[in-house]
Amino acid sequence: MKSHGDEIALNFTFYDVLTQNETSLPNQTREKLIRLRHGCLDPGLYYKHTKSWLKYFPARKLIFLDGHLLRSQPHLVLDHLQKFLSPTQMVNYSRLLVYDKKKGFFCVRRPKNETRSRICLGASKGRQYERRLDENARIFLNSFYAESNSKFAKLLKMKFFPNSQWPSWLN
Repeated sequence: MKSHGDEIALNFTFYDVLTQNETSLPNQTREKLIRLRHGCLDPGLYYKHTKSWLKYFPARKLIFLDGHLLRSQPHLVLDHLQKFLSPTQMVNYSRLLVYDKKKGFFCVRRPKNETRSRICLGASKGRQYERRLDENARIFLNSFYAESNSKFAKLLKMKFFPNSQWPSWLN
């Protein structure tokens, strides 16, 4: 596991971070391990976070977007987002965004009078990551998120998609 020089991430495997019984570790290491574990797991508790947001915002003010579609066809997602936000003038993102084969993602097309033809994210953005996940970690994560994901799916069907088609990206 690589985490920008974090000593715990460098000294423990991802699976160990998720499952390590920290009682045998020194206090400072234990605290860092617990903090890293929560940093890895808590963001994926979508039910918990969405329930919290619903205390302050009605469901009609929240939108869920397809991250894979945003990467492959961003203009479709951005059109959907614009309609949700109801702007007075719609931006035509299919003309504004261009796929950069070298970068592997979409960039903003610049007007013809600009010196650079497009604006892209920096060199550290859009890089490919090693996608291998240890099978034990996969099993742990599936188990860890199972109840929360089930509650999240029920919440989405009830509050966000009660009368409409269930989005394919949520399957």
